Amino acid sequence: MFRLHIIRHGETAYNFSGKIQGRGIDSSLNDRGMQQAEAFSRAYPPDHFDVVYCSTLQRTRQTIQAYVDAGLPCVELAALDEFNWGEVEGQPYSVYADTYREMIGAWSEGDYHKAPHLGESPAAVALRQQEALQMWRLGADRRILVCMHGRALRLMLCQLTQLPLSRMESFTHTNLSLYVLDWDGEQGRIQVADNRDHLQGVGSL
Repeated sequence: MFRLHIIRHGETAYNFSGKIQGRGIDSSLNDRGMQQAEAFSRAYPPDHFDVVYCSTLQRTRQTIQAYVDAGLPCVELAALDEFNWGEVEGQPYSVYADTYREMIGAWSEGDYHKAPHLGESPAAVALRQQEALQMWRLGADRRILVCMHGRALRLMLCQLTQLPLSRMESFTHTNLSLYVLDWDGEQGRIQVADNRDHLQGVGSL
């Protein structure tokens, strides 16, 4: 049985300003994001984990840097990168709101191949995430910390719990919120969902 701790990265300037931030934007944490990362590492010291996984985008690496500095092995995987929102990346959510709602509606009805213009579909992201799932299954590490991104996190949780991708919206999150799952390599059971207790006194979106 594997114990997976999955977190979303800390806050960035794009999060703070309400702009779409996908795979094509390699933004860094802002000051509050760094404080959130520090708060998490205090609440969950390095001896909680055997290995850390993150995406290839710097906001996830910055979030788990304390564990790397403490000597934990870290694996960066493009499989964990954020959903690619295509040509609307960097735009305010308010400008894209109608199209965004249309996209979410299509996904909720099972159209997993619908993608933003020049972006990715949920089906494509779920496919690349299989690399991470396979690495965890075959690895010897049982206590795994994973730092990833909002939309990608929703899709990963669907796969870990064997729910259809149409249920992705049921997995709420904010910057540096935590999910904990027990996973046997196929079926995962969520023990902690969208937990933010470690952020008290720091603040989060």
